Amino acid sequence: YLIVPEIKNDSALPAFDKVIIYHHTYKHNYFYKSPVEDARKFYEKISLKYKIDVIHAHNLFTAFIASKVVRKLDLGFIYDDHETWSLWLKLRAKAGVGLNKFLRWYAYLRSIGIEKSIAKQADGIIVTNTKCIDFYKRLKIPEEKIISVENIALQEEIDEALRHEDLVVEFFNKDKRKKLVHVYHPHQTGKQGKKDDIINRQFDTFIEAQEQLEDWVLVLFGKKDPELEKRGVRFIDFLPRIAYLANIAKADVGINPLVLTEKTALSSQNRVFEYAKLGVRIISTKTPLLEENFGEKVIWFNPDEPVEKLVTILKNIEDYPTGKELQNYSKKFSWEEEMKKLVKMYERILKENR
Repeated sequence: YLIVPEIKNDSALPAFDKVIIYHHTYKHNYFYKSPVEDARKFYEKISLKYKIDVIHAHNLFTAFIASKVVRKLDLGFIYDDHETWSLWLKLRAKAGVGLNKFLRWYAYLRSIGIEKSIAKQADGIIVTNTKCIDFYKRLKIPEEKIISVENIALQEEIDEALRHEDLVVEFFNKDKRKKLVHVYHPHQTGKQGKKDDIINRQFDTFIEAQEQLEDWVLVLFGKKDPELEKRGVRFIDFLPRIAYLANIAKADVGINPLVLTEKTALSSQNRVFEYAKLGVRIISTKTPLLEENFGEKVIWFNPDEPVEKLVTILKNIEDYPTGKELQNYSKKFSWEEEMKKLVKMYERILKENR
């Protein structure tokens, strides 16, 4: 069963027996008492109706609601920490403007205690990589209760995308320039939106580099930004999953321009695994885990470094490991192996809660 805030039933994966919609608002994200209580009643009703054994919560806000339900109904409880949420909320608080600044600091300060309480209550904690385990060990959470499940691209999807030349948009076939690619998720307009856009990623240096090089172009998948278009950035609308991967595979370099923070220092980025398995060279910010996973197979460049360094890299791109080398190296990473850890956790928790 899948409980989600906003999704059309026909958009859910067929693996789910039933999709149940609950309208999750910003008030839940700020832990407001009345909305949280309303959600608790809804989750509780669903849990009883469908005889749920385990609740698997995929962020801090839903875990806060779920923690109240599992305590009352004595259910198994998995906390899936996609973001190391208190660190993410701290970043957002620092970027807050006006009333948002107050609300975000409130949410961050609340999250510190909530995150620790949920971690202690949960029967199992899932983190996105091994570097995040130490974060929870510092909260005195037993290591045996934690598993890391990397967001590695599913090989079936990669293979299907590489077969589908027919899904590649005309631009990739006709434009002869070398292509840098990434996804673009702009926030709302205005001062707050602009500050939020640079919390995690910064494209400015890459845009400056492509402006200096006639044979390179930055391609972003997502909603068009007229200001960036004026600077030569090419936008392609969001595509279905396989079509998106098929087009990424036609790029020369996939970029991962993370801003280094205490949160991104724990990051591994599923997009990097996609690039590698598709056979695309990678230019990325150097985070401890990415360096551990890929070593010198990735071209390291941080967004705050001089644009001249990036220009030199792009001019000499053939001197770096090829996409094919990276693709062969990435065979060591397997979602199927990661999934086994998750299944083992489910089996343990189901057995303990019988």
